[in-house]
Amino acid sequence: MSRYFGVLRHAERADYATTKRPQLVEGDPSLTELGLVQAEIAAEKVISELPKCDSLCILSSPFLRCVETASILARKLGVPILIEEGLSELMMPKYFESDILDRVVSKTQPELIEKELGVKIVKGILGLKPDFPETRCGSVRRTIHAWDSIFSVYSEYQCIIVVTHLFAVNELFKYWTNEEESCDSGYCKFGLSEYKDDFYIPTIIPSSGYLYQQY
Repeated sequence: MSRYFGVLRHAERADYATTKRPQLVEGDPSLTELGLVQAEIAAEKVISELPKCDSLCILSSPFLRCVETASILARKLGVPILIEEGLSELMMPKYFESDILDRVVSKTQPELIEKELGVKIVKGILGLKPDFPETRCGSVRRTIHAWDSIFSVYSEYQCIIVVTHLFAVNELFKYWTNEEESCDSGYCKFGLSEYKDDFYIPTIIPSSGYLYQQY
């Protein structure tokens, strides 16, 4: 039986744009109002492209922009969001303080997200917390290691959707399929791969083009 693996970048982040939405934790921005619209479009895209699966799970980076993006898809599919820290952003000092993963909203205020977004937030199985600081190469190794663990530990799921950051979307898909990283750096970049007979088969090359056709 085939398995299906999707990767989805988060929608527009509030610290890179103008928003009226409150920012609860420095270094862990929410989505903007436009980002919420993008996440809605992305959820419909993912659902429209998914084959019929007996079981599905959504894994997310712990950062709020990813959790909020994942929440719309999770709500539509009626599943919880499983938080895996191994899918986090690049843990580099120029971006974050060393304690950022202890301060993110999904860890300190999960009930707030659950109430506001109408989804269940669940701690993932792996517990793979990134080192700090990381180099970019170290971040890539950590992400691939996390995926190898996810592949085995979450083997009960026929379909896994990973909501994460741009570098991880690119690196995971390249790891799955040996496809070269595309220059597309748009929000909600989405790719899908089928796993059959011990091989990954690219189904949708990661792209954000569908998003910008909608508005």
